[in-house]
Amino acid sequence: MMDERKITGRTVLIGMVLFFGVIFAVNGTFLYLAIDTWPGLSSKQPYRQGLDHNNILAGADAQKKLGWRSVVSGDASQLDITMTDKAGQPIPELVMKVIISRPVGSEEQYTMALTEKQDGSYHTPLSLPLPGRWIVDIRASHQNGPSYRLSHELIIKP
Repeated sequence: MMDERKITGRTVLIGMVLFFGVIFAVNGTFLYLAIDTWPGLSSKQPYRQGLDHNNILAGADAQKKLGWRSVVSGDASQLDITMTDKAGQPIPELVMKVIISRPVGSEEQYTMALTEKQDGSYHTPLSLPLPGRWIVDIRASHQNGPSYRLSHELIIKP
């Protein structure tokens, strides 16, 4: 003989309370961990960067009018950057600096100055702790002249 079990209103109520209770507990845990582990800031000086926003936009317009282009290549041992102007001609005698960082999660940054190998081609030895995706933030300028800033993605293979 089979033991028949009836579904009553009380059974449904207990099931729904348990179901939604588990969902609320899991969501609450995720919310707590998300808020607790991320400070909410992506910059050490957000106020100053916010004040400087209009200057950044003006610099971007000036850079766009210059028409300079940069090409980044490299591997685990070296970084090469080629700079060209609007007409595709190499740009010599730039003061070139790069900041290399991870796109997510790490506060590590590596700042390097590049030396010119030939007109428009700049080079630096590279020694990064891990392979993978890196962001190369280029800052180039002529002495007392126009400046250029752009970020590129660089993949370092193991």
